Amino acid sequence: EASERFARTANIDPVGVSRQHVHWLEQAAVCAQQGGDPSAAVVHWLAAASLAGQVSDASQELPLLVSCARVLGELRRNDEAESTAEIACQRAQETGRPNLAAAAAMILADLCMDQAELERAGVCLDRAEDLLDATPLHRHHARLARRRAELAVAQDADDAEEVVQHALALAKRTELNRDRCRVLALQAICDARAGREARIAPTLESAMEPLREQGSSAALAEVRLSAARAWLAVDKPELAQAAAARSLVWAEESGRVALRLQAEALCDRARAMLERGPSGAIDRTIDRLLDVSIALASERDLDILLARINGAALELLAGDRAFVL
Repeated sequence: EASERFARTANIDPVGVSRQHVHWLEQAAVCAQQGGDPSAAVVHWLAAASLAGQVSDASQELPLLVSCARVLGELRRNDEAESTAEIACQRAQETGRPNLAAAAAMILADLCMDQAELERAGVCLDRAEDLLDATPLHRHHARLARRRAELAVAQDADDAEEVVQHALALAKRTELNRDRCRVLALQAICDARAGREARIAPTLESAMEPLREQGSSAALAEVRLSAARAWLAVDKPELAQAAAARSLVWAEESGRVALRLQAEALCDRARAMLERGPSGAIDRTIDRLLDVSIALASERDLDILLARINGAALELLAGDRAFVL
């Protein structure tokens, strides 16, 4: 509702286009993103960037393009995301804004990572590093280090743990708590691959607890994906499925397509491991609970929502270890 009101206000044009109109559209985009409608957020960000261009305000236009590219990537609209990020990167370089250009280059790396183009992701990160090379230590350096760690873990590189520790140190120095938590979850994957199973749960808890306290739901969902990967690495599919399922429900609720697809893939891997296990079967009630949770997360109409809750409650009352709140 707030997003719609900001957008309507921006369209009321008594005195011509101004920076205030750009601000209203930007707020419409932010509210839409927070309200679980990233597609609407993209529309508002693009409109805001266009207006910023009309009022010749590059200081507003480029950050809006970077935000738009990031959300387009989350929606898996990769071609649009790549072209938008590339435009933002080039314009930022031309106008002497290396931090913003590096941020756009890191989005390009994220897009490559999402498509498993790991070598190309490394090239994009090298580009970001070149842009930041002559700048003083900034949070962008920590974000770059975190992505380097993600890439090293994805490649299962020999020095992955060393890269993760470097990223963790930079996140602490620049006080980027959410990035620190994300990197801690990568450390849990390294622990799992090194056979240090006893360290996985405490490390993951250290990664998740601050995010729960702060209400950082997006970062928490990403950390849970790393948790699922760590548990799969030590043949704990039940724990992996639980972690991935929670990310899946949040991704459905928030409209994050890329994260939802990753979570679905991890749930499928965990389910396949369970079916190959000693019993050869899994508790389908858990699967049904996940289906119900996803259905509830994606529903916006209160009457339909309550009907689904009632139906699920009746269906699951006899389920072993199942309950509906």
